[in-house]
Amino acid sequence: MLAFESLANAYRELNFLIAHYLSQGALREAAEPLRRLMEQKPMMLPPRIDWQGQRHRSDYEALARSHPHVSTNELLRVMQARISGDTSLMTSGGTVLGRTRRRPSDSVRNALTTKLRRRQGTTHVQQLPLTMAGGMYRQLVRCHGHKYPTFCVLFDRTGRRMITGSDDYLVKVWCTRTGYLINTLKGHQDVVTDIALNTENTLLASASADGTVRVWNVRTGEPRTVLVAHAQGRAKGITGVKFSPAACDELRFVATACDDGLCRLYRWSRSRLAVDAEPIVVDGRSQSRDAVSSFAFNHTGSRFAVATTGGYVSIYSMLADTLGAPRLVARMAAHEESITTLVFSADGTMLLTGSIDGTARVWTCSGGMRWDAVTFDIKEPPPVAEMPVSEPNENLEGPAEPNQNAEASQNVEGQTEPNQSQDATGPRPTLPVKRVETNQVAWACDGTRVLISNNIGTVAAFDPHTGRECWRRRGAHGTSEVYVLITHPHDARVAVSGGYDGRALAWDVDTGATLREFHVGEQLFDGSFSEDGRQFALTGDTGAATLFGLGAEWAYADAAQMPEQMFDSDYTATIMDANRFVADQQTQMPAYLVPHSALMDFDGRMYRVQRGARFGMGIEMGVDARRFAREDNARRAALDAELANAHMDCQAALHPFITEAVR
Repeated sequence: MLAFESLANAYRELNFLIAHYLSQGALREAAEPLRRLMEQKPMMLPPRIDWQGQRHRSDYEALARSHPHVSTNELLRVMQARISGDTSLMTSGGTVLGRTRRRPSDSVRNALTTKLRRRQGTTHVQQLPLTMAGGMYRQLVRCHGHKYPTFCVLFDRTGRRMITGSDDYLVKVWCTRTGYLINTLKGHQDVVTDIALNTENTLLASASADGTVRVWNVRTGEPRTVLVAHAQGRAKGITGVKFSPAACDELRFVATACDDGLCRLYRWSRSRLAVDAEPIVVDGRSQSRDAVSSFAFNHTGSRFAVATTGGYVSIYSMLADTLGAPRLVARMAAHEESITTLVFSADGTMLLTGSIDGTARVWTCSGGMRWDAVTFDIKEPPPVAEMPVSEPNENLEGPAEPNQNAEASQNVEGQTEPNQSQDATGPRPTLPVKRVETNQVAWACDGTRVLISNNIGTVAAFDPHTGRECWRRRGAHGTSEVYVLITHPHDARVAVSGGYDGRALAWDVDTGATLREFHVGEQLFDGSFSEDGRQFALTGDTGAATLFGLGAEWAYADAAQMPEQMFDSDYTATIMDANRFVADQQTQMPAYLVPHSALMDFDGRMYRVQRGARFGMGIEMGVDARRFAREDNARRAALDAELANAHMDCQAALHPFITEAVR
């Protein structure tokens, strides 16, 4: 039903674009009868939707007025973008007109490739020219709903919702089409450390330093359960939470990492949207003083990897014993110091780790359960920043060129030799030299590149198979920390980095060229792409989330007039019951049932433009049924292939692969 509705909407929009194109030029006489025909027949044009979600018939003139950004040449522009640079629509192999007469062998190959992609549960994504793919992003709106820094942001799977978690103990849900605040999720008693969504797009989990993980219904905001690491005694903070993407019930977990150094796996039910209270405890520490710094599932949920502050990586198989019972199959001394990030490649065959020792490694399983590593070293002579002797002169337009003389004067340990060419006033004082550490690592979506950032503003790309450095951009973010490094979910050529210098850069992953630069104006902590790649969001120290995308800026005009957004109950006192669910102290109602007030700023002043108290609430947020079935079948097929070789996991569990020193 959802797929049919999506196709019907596409036909209506196409009808409008055709009429809009004909309204100018030599064929304008043909446009008038076509417009009358469309207005006479029901639902030939896109409907108008009011604030309650009700549909109303619309005419051509009304559509043209409400969409001033759509030019009369929009249809031609879309067709030209589809052929990706070919100068003729008649001869392009990427269009219907040219497909049967140009390179027929490619047509057969493309048809076969499309069929195979559908069988694997994936869909073909038409790539735009790179200058369009990365350069067309623009800042759409700034959503400021938290009073303290925001370290967590993600999109739901439909791309219609953006979710933020903050140090003000709140989780907020935003409409990505308008920039309006939709809902506030209350309950945590300390800072929110992580948030995660399940693959079904039905449950949201938020972790907090108060020692709990709260699981919410994405559509209604209803709390489903509260997971507690330590019910008795002093609470230990939860540092991370993730859902397993597994397609079978036995491997379906909510995984958490706690300050006590342990991971806990809670089974949950897809049909009941319920989570078991009793977890499976996984101890990935090599020593008692270790703590879990990162963890991840592979694409089928059959592998679970844990990284620690001691530099160790432990890999567990869910297939080695009873299905769903984690068994240790490998433990590697992966790095000399604490590991900051750990992530599987999209196909689950490789594991990427980054450490504060200034290195990153790609681990590949070979010869049974033996794990071999390719090392990337991003330690480099850090730039020496001279202390200003007069008024500071900051360059806000972009990073300065690296000082070649300063680089040449640095020794192996990164200490700067005295500069022999001193002016008459004597040596200029310099700031202390930073120790170079890896901030963030990420995979390109096709697994052909690894991106790495460090704490002196460098962004680099490497080949994960050979370790070859593809490019390195020193000073891309000045000398700032770069903790935001996100890659496009479909286009392996596009990535975005964000640093403490307040800038975000869109990258050409192949060449290292900067496609676009954005000045956000605050330290950037986290970022995320929407699943379709049309939008991305960045959060920072002011508590705001800045939304970028390919959409029209006029759609966010109302939200742009609201520099802050909150409901009057966001920061009111709450009381907690025995099950750790919260209620509003004043009304005694469950917090999620308290009616939304009008949107207001942080001082309580209501805005003139409002969308209604229930705007965006109760809308079905599930993934398209056909698409999800294809994805689920692909995961099941991949898991079946792994189960066929489960005997290797059983052998590895009996004799785990252990290394005690960094190789």
